[in-house]
Amino acid sequence: GFDAAIIVDAIKTGAAPPGAIHDLGPADLESSHRLVAAHEIGLGTALALGERLGAAMPKDVVILAIEIEDDLTLCERPTPAVEAAIPAIAARILKELATRYG
Repeated sequence: GFDAAIIVDAIKTGAAPPGAIHDLGPADLESSHRLVAAHEIGLGTALALGERLGAAMPKDVVILAIEIEDDLTLCERPTPAVEAAIPAIAARILKELATRYG
């Protein structure tokens, strides 16, 4: 039911060093129409599915993702590279909000 969304998440592309920040949009995400289990739905698929089902989806979606090294290990704290990127990504969020909503 919102017009816009800023989504912050982790990403593992292998194309950038851990801690790098990626600016993405929905078109940059892969969408899989073949679902094996509900817990395997990625963000791209979730956005596409919401639109196909006629849900009230935001038209303006900004995705800020921090490059991670390991996507299989769960920890209570981020790695040093990800932790170092948190102030930069927080600043990017504030910049997006100021640019869009003054």
